[in-house]
Amino acid sequence: MKNRFSPAIVMGFAASVITTVPIIRNLTFCMAVPAAVYLAMYIHFRISDGVYKIKFNQSIFMGVITGLSAAVFTTIFETLITYFAKSNDFAIFFPELEKTYRVILPPGAELEKLMSMFKNAVIEINTKGFSAFYTFLSAIGYVITNFIMGVLGGILSTVYFHKKLNNQNNQ
Repeated sequence: MKNRFSPAIVMGFAASVITTVPIIRNLTFCMAVPAAVYLAMYIHFRISDGVYKIKFNQSIFMGVITGLSAAVFTTIFETLITYFAKSNDFAIFFPELEKTYRVILPPGAELEKLMSMFKNAVIEINTKGFSAFYTFLSAIGYVITNFIMGVLGGILSTVYFHKKLNNQNNQ
C-alpha cells in the first residue's frame, strides 16, 4: 500500500524540479509531467508485480497524483526562487503583458483594477520577494495545467503499455 503513491509523488517532484529551472522550463513545459507519469507507472508496476496490466482508471489516477504533486512542488520551488531572487518571469515581462491586455481586453474599470492588482503583485515581488496574489494565481495555473498533462500522460502511457503487452503476447 505504501508503494502505491510513492512513484507518482517522486516523479511529480522530479517534474517540478525540471519545470522550475528557468532555462529548461520553456523546453519541457508540456513534456515533463506526461514523462513523469510514464516513469511513475513504469516504476509502480515494476515494484508491484512486473506485469504491465494497466486499467485506464489506474493510469488516470496515477496521472492525477503525479500532476497534482508536481503542481504543489512547482509552486513551492517557484515561490522560494522568487523570494530569494526578488524577481521572476512575471515581474520581468509584466510591461509586455500589460500592453497585450490593453489591446485585447476592452477598456474600463475592470481592466484598470486588474492592472492595479498585477502592478501591486510586481511591486511586492520586487521588494519583498513574495506576492500572495501571484502565488495563488500561479498555483491555480499549475494545478490546472499539470492535472490535464497528468491525465494525458496517464492515458498515453496506458496505450503504450498495452501495445507493449500485446507485442510481448504475440511473440
